[in-house]
Amino acid sequence: MISRKVLTVFMWLICLLLPLKILAQEKPNSAMLVDEFNRMAISQLIARLDAVTNQLQAQPTAKIFIFSYRSDLEFPGSTARYLNGIKQYLVRGLRISPEKIILTDGGVYSQRHTQIWIAPAGTAPQATIVPYEITFVDTDSARKFDEYYYPYSKDFEYDDYSYGFNSVNSLSAFAESVKKESGATAYVIVYPQYYIEETEYENKRGKILTRRRIRIDSAQTATRMQNEIRDELTNKLDLPLAKVRIVNGGYRKLRQIELWILPHGVHPPIATPNAFPKISRKIRKK
Repeated sequence: MISRKVLTVFMWLICLLLPLKILAQEKPNSAMLVDEFNRMAISQLIARLDAVTNQLQAQPTAKIFIFSYRSDLEFPGSTARYLNGIKQYLVRGLRISPEKIILTDGGVYSQRHTQIWIAPAGTAPQATIVPYEITFVDTDSARKFDEYYYPYSKDFEYDDYSYGFNSVNSLSAFAESVKKESGATAYVIVYPQYYIEETEYENKRGKILTRRRIRIDSAQTATRMQNEIRDELTNKLDLPLAKVRIVNGGYRKLRQIELWILPHGVHPPIATPNAFPKISRKIRKK
């Protein structure tokens, strides 16, 4: 007959070992690095994302983690646009739930670099790249946070050579950066578009001629851009109206905006238009 003391020790060992056995059985697999690459054309990036999605479908409860690093020659907001573009493609193009996508701005590295991880439920990857430490940020002068093409259409599109992901912006990251800096103002310069498109064609006599077509934004375009950006920064991203200043910088060959962080008491940046519509003769006479 087993003594009460032996039985007590036996039960104590069972209570001690059983949780360890259950824990070992339930321990999830670790996150797996499934792709890693430097800067590439958008079409190549799309192909890589398609391949990763196929792997993700084999693990219904897993999440996808994307780490992105920028070079020190790129604007801080470029990473937000890049990551948001990837997320939009995954959600709208590949029908992945937004809750399954985790984006991380890794900071500054030697070049644009991306890591894509698939992590089973209950796990998360740890960054394997050590970003550069930025030891000095000149907070006493205006700093350009980002600059990018501003489309009319909000439909998700991408262009391999010109603009990248067309329908994304870095306003959310911009607003967060302005909030972190006491007394700073979100200074935005908008540039409507003035572009002369030249195409060559052959007439009936075989002579090569040039056809010129002017693509110019209406007078209301700059106002529309200003209103849209102001609404997003103040109403959607909770920046106080007093901390937002938006100006018309004149025409550029492409419709663009510049985002600046302007410390208190600092002179704002100077606009840099690069397209100058010709003034009509009537106006010249005046």
